[in-house]
Amino acid sequence: MSGIYMDKNGNFKVQLNVAAQINLETLPKQWEPVRNIYLTLVFKFKLSVNDKDPSDKLLMINPKNIELSEMKIMNDKEEMSMEQMMI
Repeated sequence: MSGIYMDKNGNFKVQLNVAAQINLETLPKQWEPVRNIYLTLVFKFKLSVNDKDPSDKLLMINPKNIELSEMKIMNDKEEMSMEQMMI
């Protein structure tokens, strides 16, 4: 599920689910889907406010990590494990 979450320590986690399709042009202007790709991207960060100068506050984003937590490449209903390992 895509969304923005915050843990008890104030760290944010943005999770994004992406679906894509690779199409092949078999004849002019005729396209055939050959692969479906499903990705889950996760970005973790912490927000803080630098308020050393009260008249000039600065919002800072401190990244913790970026990860590709899940990836599936499908050909119809068959999972293409060799292609997943190559990426």
